[in-house]
Amino acid sequence: MKKERPYAYSLINYYDKYLGTRESIIEIVKLAKEKGYDSPDLIKIYANFTDETKIVPKKLYSKEALDSKSPIKEYEFVAKEKLKAIEKKIYKILDIRERTCWNCGVELDFHDYYKSNPQLTKTRALELWEHKNIEFYCCSCYKFIKNNIEAEQRYKQLKSAQKEIFEKLPQDTKQKIQFLEKEVGGHIPALSEIVADSFPKNVGFVHKDGKIIGLSLYYYGLKTVPETLKSFEFLEFLDLIGNKLTELPEWIGSLKNLKYLNLLANRLESLPESIGDLKNLKYLNLSFNNILELPQSIKELSSLKTIFLWANRIRNLTNLLPHFKENEIYIVM
Repeated sequence: MKKERPYAYSLINYYDKYLGTRESIIEIVKLAKEKGYDSPDLIKIYANFTDETKIVPKKLYSKEALDSKSPIKEYEFVAKEKLKAIEKKIYKILDIRERTCWNCGVELDFHDYYKSNPQLTKTRALELWEHKNIEFYCCSCYKFIKNNIEAEQRYKQLKSAQKEIFEKLPQDTKQKIQFLEKEVGGHIPALSEIVADSFPKNVGFVHKDGKIIGLSLYYYGLKTVPETLKSFEFLEFLDLIGNKLTELPEWIGSLKNLKYLNLLANRLESLPESIGDLKNLKYLNLSFNNILELPQSIKELSSLKTIFLWANRIRNLTNLLPHFKENEIYIVM
């Protein structure tokens, strides 16, 4: 008995655009070539049988087939490997080599590669794909490696910029930084700006007109505030987060221009009375220390707008709350 032949094949491109129908698979291949669609662009071929079953690539529709409401469930699935074999035998088209990511080993798809590189012609894309001396990465590995390369380039540019900034500083400012580096036992890079409460934290110094106005010594392991800071009379921003400070020196009050002082996560047990001399201080962070009592001179911080007091054991805080409220000082505790 003669086998019943499917009465028609429908050709659909990658974007589900209907391209036409022919009565035999040979005719549909001719149609595909007329339309300029060779493998792997020839994505979907629907074989319409008299009993209304259809043949589609399994990999494309297996997910949709799980949806009980989807009409795809009526389709008969043909494995991708079998379709490839049919293509080689009947289509006589290009046999695209199989590739895996050189880094992680995941299977790669030529069509995805070609569509994600629109600047390449199909001929050039195939040449690269088939080249024996070229390896390919999957999108995830490529992005990871690209990001690392870009980060390294940015780091080199930053190092170059830091060196350039330092070289332009006045000699006395250079000496202050060099003395400070010796005292803290580490390099202090030049920065274009310091962003408060940023993550990751900026570490280094900022200058304006050759004068140091900002300094961040974030997690430098300091047990005492460096004496060299006394000479930074124009300092407006000082970040000493995450060190091992148990006290502040009396001379801290000599930093008259200081507007921002962050002492988060140290081991402070008290503050000197001279803290009240910081008349320009607007922001003070004392969170996560061991402070038992705030000095009365804290009331003399006439510019203070925000004070952080989280995770301390301050006994006289109740007495200071009316002052903070009266002067509209925002307290975080």
